Amino acid sequence: MKFALLGEDPHIAGFVRAIDVAPGHQLVAAAFCPSLTAELSSKTPGVPIRNRWEDLLVEQGIDAVVVAGSDENVLTGARHLAGAGTAVLLSLSAGQGSTFVYELTLIRDDTHVVLFPLIRSEVDPRISQLVDLIRNGQVGQVVDLQFSRDIAGRSDASGKLLSVSELDEHLLNDIGLLRRVGGRYDQVTALRSGPAENRISQANVSLAGEGLPQAVWSIRTDANQSKWELSVTAEQGRFVLAEMENRVVLEQVADSGTRELAAPKDVSDTDTLLLRRFEHAMRGEAVSPDWTSAVHLFETVDATHRSIKRRRTIDLHFETTSERSIFKTQMTAIGCGLLLLTLFGLIALLTLGALLDSQRAEVAGSESAGFVMRTSEFEAGSANLNQTGISHVADMARRVPGVSLPIYVERSQGDDNLDNSRRNSVVESLVTHGIADAEQRTFLAPETSELTNIVMKIARIAWLVPLVLFLLLQLLVFVAKPSAAAQSSRANASQESADQQC
Repeated sequence: MKFALLGEDPHIAGFVRAIDVAPGHQLVAAAFCPSLTAELSSKTPGVPIRNRWEDLLVEQGIDAVVVAGSDENVLTGARHLAGAGTAVLLSLSAGQGSTFVYELTLIRDDTHVVLFPLIRSEVDPRISQLVDLIRNGQVGQVVDLQFSRDIAGRSDASGKLLSVSELDEHLLNDIGLLRRVGGRYDQVTALRSGPAENRISQANVSLAGEGLPQAVWSIRTDANQSKWELSVTAEQGRFVLAEMENRVVLEQVADSGTRELAAPKDVSDTDTLLLRRFEHAMRGEAVSPDWTSAVHLFETVDATHRSIKRRRTIDLHFETTSERSIFKTQMTAIGCGLLLLTLFGLIALLTLGALLDSQRAEVAGSESAGFVMRTSEFEAGSANLNQTGISHVADMARRVPGVSLPIYVERSQGDDNLDNSRRNSVVESLVTHGIADAEQRTFLAPETSELTNIVMKIARIAWLVPLVLFLLLQLLVFVAKPSAAAQSSRANASQESADQQC
């Protein structure tokens, strides 16, 4: 395969060398890698060094691009190359951010391009040896994991303190190791200490998950030398994976003493192993590491920031980023907005009604008490009460002494003389029944203009529209939700694939 290099970071040189020595592979172009220019020119003198990512896009015959670093030009080029169908091998860096990873995920779902993360902990032979011991039951039940990273004290202006970006860089790399050994953790608790927010002297991150041993990651900056160590406490003793003299060793610590476990017979460097895994991925095979692993690493690092800000444990709900999940997120957010709009619409409707239909509100109390005479209770075109009206007046007369509400006579269609005659008829009937103050308590119902009626009708419909849309959106979210069986099937398939690769 023909590879191109886009960007650089401290770890990518080894992978470029692995491409150079691997049969059937060659590096044919590079861009934005100034610190590697001299090495590329000496070992692969025919490789052109480009100044723009667009040059890689038009380069003929490139099968895959190795992306490293977090320069904005590099990330932009990676998006365009992936969109054009060029496979991407990504050397993970905290500066790239989860947004960039999500964008590549959506591009992959659209173009089916191969995305392969260069996660070295997934293929390191010594780490694989420890994972095999745990899965084969040779160490017994694992109790906890303790990972410590020491950073030698620096003499520059920043002293012995780390910035948040430096901390995230170490954490992104080390979380992959803890997840490989301990499992898919979904709870994160983070603590930091230092004189300022961006000046950190030490930090701790606790990882937990149902049925998983607790894992604790820590880092400090006052050590004599830089090193890291993973301690696994199990029933059969303590197993220590550590970096010693530029090599990784695995030791078993027991009461009888400490012994180094023999290294696997076939030990290849991690860059060569990653290149082999990528070859399998290009053939369409399920491999580890997969792109989902990279997404989960970035989400875990993001969760530490939320934990620090909120001062509590953060629950992670890992879900494969896809058009379905983006749709669900957007529809849920829009639905909540529509629900709030419905609430504000109700307040606006009540306010509008109080302003435009205030007189109607006065009638509402009398109407609920039965103190409104309808036009249907009079003979057609006449002020004379029909039998229903006579009965209604008699009923009101019995209840009027104990009620202080006014009595209203509903208006006819534009005949004021008829309306006044009907009011007088009701007053006379009430006086006949012994209501002495009937004249003072009986009124014609207030007029409501046609325009007011139209405005209020439109307002009532407009108030209901957001509620109806909200219900429809929630129905769409429910339809888009995969079944529990499908979720379980995907999770099992992913786990089986990872087990086969290990």
